[in-house]
Amino acid sequence: EGKARFRSALKADKFGTELNALITAVFFPFMVGKCQVEERKHEDLEQIPEGEAWKCAVKIEKCRWLERSGCVGMCAGLCKRPMQRMFGEVLGMPLSMEPNMEDLSCTMVFGKKPVEWDKDDLR
Repeated sequence: EGKARFRSALKADKFGTELNALITAVFFPFMVGKCQVEERKHEDLEQIPEGEAWKCAVKIEKCRWLERSGCVGMCAGLCKRPMQRMFGEVLGMPLSMEPNMEDLSCTMVFGKKPVEWDKDDLR
């Protein structure tokens, strides 16, 4: 029942993506480190109307998990893939997690479909 309510209340529109980003930026720092909400435009997400910007992305400055483990496999297997699957398949909110292995940052983009696993550079 909870999944159905979430799916109906929070779609991949401006309200749903921005609310997910805000909640993540407020409640995730204890686990992953400092976060901030970022804007995306039509060029980034086709559902954003031209000329608009949505605050639907969260930038994790330096992910604690990546910093401590230094392991791509842990990032992909314990965070990226499960989170993308949970949000996309279970809750109906597409989520693309985009880790940067050089500076250990990660960007979560709500409303953006993730790259297929067999085409993902991280696998």
